[in-house]
Amino acid sequence: MAYHNISAEISEEDMNLLIQKIDEIDGMLDFTINLSPVDIRHLQLMGDRSLPFIEKVKELAPLNKQFIPLYFDLEEFNRDFALWKKLKVVTESLEKLTEKVRDTFMGVGSETLSAARVYYHSVKGAAKADVPGAETIAEELGKTYKLGPRKKEEKDKENEE
Repeated sequence: MAYHNISAEISEEDMNLLIQKIDEIDGMLDFTINLSPVDIRHLQLMGDRSLPFIEKVKELAPLNKQFIPLYFDLEEFNRDFALWKKLKVVTESLEKLTEKVRDTFMGVGSETLSAARVYYHSVKGAAKADVPGAETIAEELGKTYKLGPRKKEEKDKENEE
Protein backbone atom coordinates (compact mmCIF):
# COMPACT_ATOMS: atom_id res chain seq x y z
CA MET A 1 0.00 0.00 0.00
CA ALA A 2 1.05 3.58 -0.61
CA TYR A 3 0.50 4.64 2.98
CA HIS A 4 1.31 3.41 6.44
CA ASN A 5 -1.24 3.14 9.22
CA ILE A 6 -3.50 6.15 9.54
CA SER A 7 -3.67 7.21 13.15
CA ALA A 8 -5.79 10.31 13.60
CA GLU A 9 -8.86 11.55 15.41
CA ILE A 10 -11.46 14.22 14.80
CA SER A 11 -12.76 15.78 17.99
CA GLU A 12 -16.49 16.39 18.36
CA GLU A 13 -15.75 20.12 18.32
CA ASP A 14 -13.79 19.82 15.07
CA MET A 15 -16.44 17.54 13.58
CA ASN A 16 -19.13 20.11 14.33
CA LEU A 17 -16.94 22.85 12.87
CA LEU A 18 -16.30 20.80 9.71
CA ILE A 19 -20.01 20.22 9.17
CA GLN A 20 -20.69 23.91 9.87
CA LYS A 21 -18.10 25.00 7.28
CA ILE A 22 -19.48 22.57 4.71
CA ASP A 23 -22.98 23.93 5.38
CA GLU A 24 -21.64 27.47 4.99
CA ILE A 25 -20.13 26.62 1.61
CA ASP A 26 -23.38 24.93 0.58
CA GLY A 27 -25.28 28.07 1.65
CA MET A 28 -22.96 30.28 -0.39
CA LEU A 29 -23.75 28.13 -3.41
CA ASP A 30 -27.51 28.32 -2.94
CA PHE A 31 -28.07 28.46 -6.71
CA THR A 32 -26.61 24.99 -7.28
CA ILE A 33 -28.75 22.19 -8.68
CA ASN A 34 -28.86 18.40 -8.65
CA LEU A 35 -29.09 16.60 -11.97
CA SER A 36 -30.22 13.05 -12.47
CA PRO A 37 -28.20 10.75 -14.72
CA VAL A 38 -30.96 11.18 -17.34
CA ASP A 39 -30.68 14.98 -17.09
CA ILE A 40 -26.92 14.78 -17.53
CA ARG A 41 -27.24 12.62 -20.65
CA HIS A 42 -29.35 15.37 -22.25
CA LEU A 43 -26.90 18.19 -21.54
CA GLN A 44 -24.28 19.58 -23.86
CA LEU A 45 -21.31 19.24 -21.54
CA MET A 46 -18.72 21.99 -21.61
CA GLY A 47 -15.11 21.20 -20.93
CA ASP A 48 -11.63 22.41 -21.70
CA ARG A 49 -12.01 21.44 -25.37
CA SER A 50 -15.04 23.76 -25.67
CA LEU A 51 -13.23 26.68 -24.08
CA PRO A 52 -11.64 28.17 -27.24
CA PHE A 53 -15.03 28.12 -28.99
CA ILE A 54 -16.81 29.82 -26.07
CA GLU A 55 -14.07 32.44 -25.75
CA LYS A 56 -14.27 33.18 -29.48
CA VAL A 57 -18.06 33.66 -29.27
CA LYS A 58 -17.53 35.93 -26.24
CA GLU A 59 -15.03 37.97 -28.29
CA LEU A 60 -16.93 38.14 -31.59
CA ALA A 61 -20.60 38.42 -30.56
CA PRO A 62 -20.37 41.94 -29.08
CA LEU A 63 -18.48 43.13 -32.17
CA ASN A 64 -20.98 41.58 -34.58
CA LYS A 65 -24.34 42.11 -32.90
CA GLN A 66 -26.23 41.86 -36.18
CA PHE A 67 -25.82 38.07 -35.95
CA ILE A 68 -27.17 37.77 -32.41
CA PRO A 69 -30.68 36.27 -32.55
CA LEU A 70 -33.41 38.05 -30.56
CA TYR A 71 -33.66 35.11 -28.16
CA PHE A 72 -29.91 35.15 -27.37
CA ASP A 73 -29.14 37.10 -24.18
CA LEU A 74 -25.51 38.19 -24.46
CA GLU A 75 -25.39 39.47 -20.88
CA GLU A 76 -26.68 36.14 -19.57
CA PHE A 77 -24.17 34.29 -21.76
CA ASN A 78 -21.35 36.36 -20.24
CA ARG A 79 -22.67 35.78 -16.69
CA ASP A 80 -22.96 32.05 -17.31
CA PHE A 81 -19.43 31.87 -18.68
CA ALA A 82 -17.99 33.86 -15.77
CA LEU A 83 -19.85 31.59 -13.32
CA TRP A 84 -18.63 28.48 -15.14
CA LYS A 85 -15.00 29.60 -14.85
CA LYS A 86 -15.37 30.25 -11.10
CA LEU A 87 -17.23 26.99 -10.52
CA LYS A 88 -14.46 25.16 -12.38
CA VAL A 89 -11.95 26.41 -9.78
CA VAL A 90 -14.32 25.51 -6.92
CA THR A 91 -15.00 22.08 -8.43
CA GLU A 92 -11.30 21.31 -8.82
CA SER A 93 -10.61 22.32 -5.21
CA LEU A 94 -13.53 20.29 -3.87
CA GLU A 95 -12.60 17.27 -5.98
CA LYS A 96 -9.05 17.27 -4.60
CA LEU A 97 -10.38 17.45 -1.04
CA THR A 98 -13.10 14.88 -1.68
CA GLU A 99 -10.58 12.47 -3.17
CA LYS A 100 -8.30 12.80 -0.11
CA VAL A 101 -11.20 12.36 2.32
CA ARG A 102 -12.61 9.40 0.36
CA ASP A 103 -9.20 7.70 0.13
CA THR A 104 -8.59 8.23 3.85
CA PHE A 105 -12.09 6.93 4.59
CA MET A 106 -11.39 3.77 2.57
CA GLY A 107 -7.90 3.34 4.10
CA VAL A 108 -9.16 3.70 7.66
CA GLY A 109 -12.08 1.38 6.89
CA SER A 110 -9.66 -1.21 5.55
CA GLU A 111 -7.43 -0.90 8.62
CA THR A 112 -10.46 -1.25 10.90
CA LEU A 113 -11.76 -4.33 9.08
CA SER A 114 -8.30 -5.92 9.03
CA ALA A 115 -7.90 -5.40 12.77
CA ALA A 116 -11.39 -6.78 13.46
CA ARG A 117 -10.59 -9.86 11.37
CA VAL A 118 -7.37 -10.41 13.34
CA TYR A 119 -9.42 -10.41 16.55
CA TYR A 120 -12.06 -12.71 15.04
CA HIS A 121 -9.47 -15.23 13.85
CA SER A 122 -7.79 -15.11 17.26
CA VAL A 123 -11.10 -15.89 18.95
CA LYS A 124 -11.76 -18.73 16.49
CA GLY A 125 -8.30 -20.14 17.27
CA ALA A 126 -9.02 -19.87 20.98
CA ALA A 127 -12.36 -21.63 20.46
CA LYS A 128 -10.61 -24.51 18.65
CA ALA A 129 -8.25 -24.77 21.62
CA ASP A 130 -11.31 -24.94 23.93
CA VAL A 131 -10.49 -21.70 25.73
CA PRO A 132 -13.48 -20.93 27.99
CA GLY A 133 -15.84 -18.28 26.57
CA ALA A 134 -14.21 -18.19 23.13
CA GLU A 135 -16.82 -20.39 21.43
CA THR A 136 -19.66 -18.02 22.38
CA ILE A 137 -17.76 -14.98 21.15
CA ALA A 138 -16.76 -16.75 17.91
CA GLU A 139 -20.38 -17.70 17.24
CA GLU A 140 -21.57 -14.16 17.96
CA LEU A 141 -18.94 -12.64 15.67
CA GLY A 142 -19.58 -15.30 13.02
CA LYS A 143 -23.18 -14.15 12.72
CA THR A 144 -22.05 -10.72 11.57
CA TYR A 145 -18.85 -11.68 9.74
CA LYS A 146 -19.96 -12.15 6.18
CA LEU A 147 -17.57 -10.95 3.51
CA GLY A 148 -19.24 -12.23 0.39
CA PRO A 149 -19.76 -10.33 -2.83
CA ARG A 150 -20.75 -6.71 -2.31
CA LYS A 151 -24.40 -5.84 -2.51
CA LYS A 152 -25.78 -4.75 -5.87
CA GLU A 153 -26.76 -1.36 -4.35
CA GLU A 154 -23.14 -0.63 -3.41
CA LYS A 155 -21.92 -1.52 -6.91
CA ASP A 156 -24.64 0.64 -8.50
CA LYS A 157 -23.73 3.58 -6.27
CA GLU A 158 -20.06 3.27 -7.29
CA ASN A 159 -20.99 3.17 -10.96
CA GLU A 160 -22.99 6.41 -10.62
CA GLU A 161 -19.91 8.21 -9.31
